[in-house]
Amino acid sequence: MHRCISCIKLARSIGHNSGLAGWFAEEILPGPHVRTDAEIEDYIRLSAGTCYHYAGTCKMGVDDTAVVTPNLEVKGTHRLRVIDASIIPTTVSGNTAAATMMIAAKGADMVLASRRRA
Repeated sequence: MHRCISCIKLARSIGHNSGLAGWFAEEILPGPHVRTDAEIEDYIRLSAGTCYHYAGTCKMGVDDTAVVTPNLEVKGTHRLRVIDASIIPTTVSGNTAAATMMIAAKGADMVLASRRRA
């Protein structure tokens, strides 16, 4: 939150720079009435969002920080898998849709293979 507040303050200082006077008429959002850190935080909490897909919240791997095995099974559970973008250990630099579709296809193959063995 501190970084977000700092970014709004930085954007304001850039916008009010005399070199931009011809380009800057008035602050629209969050607006000149939003001044204190608490007011800026309230604005951020009410308006912030993301247009990106969440990824990397349930890391796959073999190290201690991973919660999903390379077989997409949640560690410490039986027959529970995570098959979505949350298992990506390092988020891809592009859109996550293609990577998520590959994870889904591989995960479906793993589930089917485990059902055939059972």
